Amino acid sequence: MSYERFISICFPLRSSTINTNVRMYIIIGFCWVLSLTYFGVAVVFITRLSFCKPVPVIKSYFCDHGPVFKEACSSDSANRVIASVYTVAFIFLPLALIILSYVCIIAVLSRIVSAQGRWKAFKTCMAHLALVVIFFIPVLVTYMIVWTNLPMETNTRILNTSLAATLPPLLNPIIYTLKTEEIMEKIKNFIRKKKAAPVTH
Repeated sequence: MSYERFISICFPLRSSTINTNVRMYIIIGFCWVLSLTYFGVAVVFITRLSFCKPVPVIKSYFCDHGPVFKEACSSDSANRVIASVYTVAFIFLPLALIILSYVCIIAVLSRIVSAQGRWKAFKTCMAHLALVVIFFIPVLVTYMIVWTNLPMETNTRILNTSLAATLPPLLNPIIYTLKTEEIMEKIKNFIRKKKAAPVTH
């Protein structure tokens, strides 16, 4: 979404030629291949670990990567490298690209003369920014604490990762639906009718 906003605002006359269907399919396909390759490699290296307990207790309800390999008795150095690559490639790099795209967007918007024009253009980014904040704050808190080897309560980690995994997909359709002018107009009309309707006892 930040890429789409970046192209639409920074290159408005060329956005239709840059954001072609073919290019979007390539980007989506690349993301799928990258994710499947990474998680496939992570699973392969997990299966090579030895566990001392017959049935190790994983302090996570969906057996995420870190809590699983930390229960191993054998060397988990390769798994730690994979975890670090994941943190950089899937957390910090996307966040850095999002921040960079919004820096470019703000730089372009600053050239617009009227404040109303600047706000109207930036308002199209508000929904995406809200979802970015909702996703990245719990994830960054969790991964920064784990990466620096600071102790973190299991329930806090599970709560943070659960919020990051569930809230953005839950709120995404609601936020983008409410952002539609037609929907907002219908809601306003409904409220006006409710206020204008006579109260019956």
